[in-house]
This record gives sequence, structure tokens and C-alpha cells, in this order.
Amino acid sequence: MTDLEHTDGNAQVVDALERLLARARQGKVSYLAAVALEEPDAGHAFFGGVSHRLKACFGLVEKLGAAMSADVKNRVMPPRDPNLSADRVCYDVPGSPLSFDFLPWLIDAEMTRIREGAPAPLKVAFWFGREGKTGLAYPARQQMFVKVVRPMLGLVGAVEDDGSLLGRFKELFVTRDIVQAAVAGEPVPRLRASEGAAAQVSGLLAGVKPVVITLREAEHWPHRNSNVEAWLQFADWLKAQGELVIFVRDTAKAMLPLSHPTYPAASIDIDIRTALYAAAKAHLGVSNGPATIPWFLDIPSLLFLDVKPDDYPYQPNTARFLREQMGLEVGGQFPWLRPDQRFVWAPDNFHAIVDAWREWIAPRVSAAA
Repeated sequence: MTDLEHTDGNAQVVDALERLLARARQGKVSYLAAVALEEPDAGHAFFGGVSHRLKACFGLVEKLGAAMSADVKNRVMPPRDPNLSADRVCYDVPGSPLSFDFLPWLIDAEMTRIREGAPAPLKVAFWFGREGKTGLAYPARQQMFVKVVRPMLGLVGAVEDDGSLLGRFKELFVTRDIVQAAVAGEPVPRLRASEGAAAQVSGLLAGVKPVVITLREAEHWPHRNSNVEAWLQFADWLKAQGELVIFVRDTAKAMLPLSHPTYPAASIDIDIRTALYAAAKAHLGVSNGPATIPWFLDIPSLLFLDVKPDDYPYQPNTARFLREQMGLEVGGQFPWLRPDQRFVWAPDNFHAIVDAWREWIAPRVSAAA
């Protein structure tokens, strides 16, 4: 399996198979039944071994099926209360992404609240299954919930409220409906960092507005990562023109230095990250979760998109996904973006970055003092 084929949950599957293989190599496993799901919707099943162990294995499969059935029932949300207004919404933690995909969901919920005239603030409950503890079993999901999803509420002025557990839940985590509403003339909410985060960033910058570059440097889906060499070269180019450049590194590399200043707190705290972006002269980066924040800020920004064929393993990089799920045509822009907020439809090489800066940002900003 190549890096391009890694998907959510793949690491856990590989780990389970390796543990099972290690047990089988001890020489005592005589029969195996297995089911696997391959993205986007392919299923694979296998059973086989010494024939007289089929019945015993089938009994274990029945027990497994009963346990899975109970888990499925635990994850089914209770019926929604139709009497609750649009200010009360609920997020299905076990069945939904715990990532920056929460941001479009949250923006859409806030726009719906405003559209229907429901009172502020937006009140969000988090559903953890009927047992009340489902959905955070993996450390990565728990970290994203604690560090990204829950703190994101404050950025739109929403509050957490268990009284909304029977509120609305919309199973859509992309920008498609936000685009449609914006085209119809609805204003798109802007994010706002807390006063404390804004004050911390202001104290650090001391009146200088930096160019902020977000790097993606993750081990999963490395094909989505930033061209770090090109971005450092671009930062050198900007520095020679008197600009202050600050990098926000991937969370896992927050404390590692670069040849330009970094802001580790922004890598691990979404409130600080948003405050830094909001204080920037401009933000630049490649398509990744944190880089969606500037979509909902009033700052110049450039986001580089390298579109792939529709049969590419990672679907969000394809023109079909962008069109059908994001409401974004190749070469186009979101309808609420300013002229200096652009998707750049090119890989993030040095010359493409410089050309985009000269065309869209430089005419609108002046060099840092």
C-alpha cells in the first residue's frame, strides 16, 4: 500500500492485522473469517481454514455480529425534537469527523440560525452515543475534539449546551450549502478570536503585521504536504523586501525551529492561531484543515490547490469533489471571498507563489515597518 492510499482508520486496521498475523505465526490459528471496507465503498470478505473448524468460527462470528449490532444501536441518535428552533443544534461525535471539517458544519449551522431568525447564541450539544462515552476511543480523535472542535465554538460566538442534545443535526461537513446561501445573498459569518488570544498575539507582534505561512508537514497523506523548501525560499524573498514572515508549523513539529520565526502556540491552540491569522498582513498555505480558517476572516490570503484526476485516491483533491461537495469549480473562487482572498490553482512551487503574491497581494499591501 502506498502513502497515497492511506485513509482514516487505516493505521488502526494495519495494527490489528499485524497483531493477528503475529498470533497466527505462533502456529495455533486454524480458521479465519474477515470483513474489510475499502474506501470509498468497496467491501471484501474472506473465510477459510481447516474445514472442521468452520462451525466454531461461525459461532464466534455470530457473537461478533451481536456485539457490533449493540454498538450500532448505541450510536444511533434519538429522534430530533421538531419543536426546537435553529439556535439548538447537536453534533454526532461517533458518526462525524473530528477535524477542521467541523468548521463548515458550524458556519452552516450559524447561517441557518440567522436565516430562520432564531435567537443568539448558537447552542451546540455534543452527542457521545447512548452510553455517553462513544466517539473518542482513539487518541487522535480525542486530541482533535479537545484542541480543535470544542474550542471552535467560541470563534463563531457559539456556546456548548447539553440542552440541545435533541436539536438539529445536519450530516454535511463541506461548504456546498454555504456557497449556495452566499450566492443567494446571505452574509457568511466571520471568525473572531477571544480577547485574550488577540491580546497575546498583539503583544508578541508589537504593531508589526507579519506575513503568516501555514505548513502542512503530516505523516498521513504526505502528498498533501507543503513544499517546505519552496516556502522557505519565498520567505527569504519576502524578508529581503522588509517583510516579517512567521511560520505556523504542523502541530507535531510545533517546537522545531526553522530559518524564520515560528509561533508554536498557534500550532497547538486554535484560538491563538485564529488571532495570529487575523493580525496578519496576509496568510498563505496549501489546502489543509487549518488553512480553512482564513476563508472566514477579513485578511488577504492565498491557498494553493493542486487538482488531481477524478480517479485520484484522495478524493478531496479532485475536480469532481471540489465541484460536487465544496461548490467550487476549478479556477473559481468562493462567492464571499474578497479580491485579495484567492484559491491559486497551481502546485506550491517558488515561482507560482511569487507570481500569485505579485498579482493578488503586493498591489494591496505595503512593506512592514
